[in-house]
Amino acid sequence: MEVLVNPVDHDSDLCVTKPLEYWKSNQCRFPILSEIGRDAVSVAASSGSVERAFSVASDILSAKRAAMKPDLFINLMLIKCNAGLKVGLRDAV
Repeated sequence: MEVLVNPVDHDSDLCVTKPLEYWKSNQCRFPILSEIGRDAVSVAASSGSVERAFSVASDILSAKRAAMKPDLFINLMLIKCNAGLKVGLRDAV
């Protein structure tokens, strides 16, 4: 990303910088804009997690299971989406 070295002076030179670095270095000069800029730049560009959730949902709620009750569907989604989590369980005494 090319930005003006001095944004107030339109005749200033351009320099190449990364957007997050720019807003960090200019947060004193532009406090409100730097917050907005950091929020806008740091948004994830991937929709992978949403696509995985829809894939899991389509696996659970197939044409053969169309009459499934919503509570059961929600519970199955919870189990399926969290099946890979490793949770430390205390040994039963």
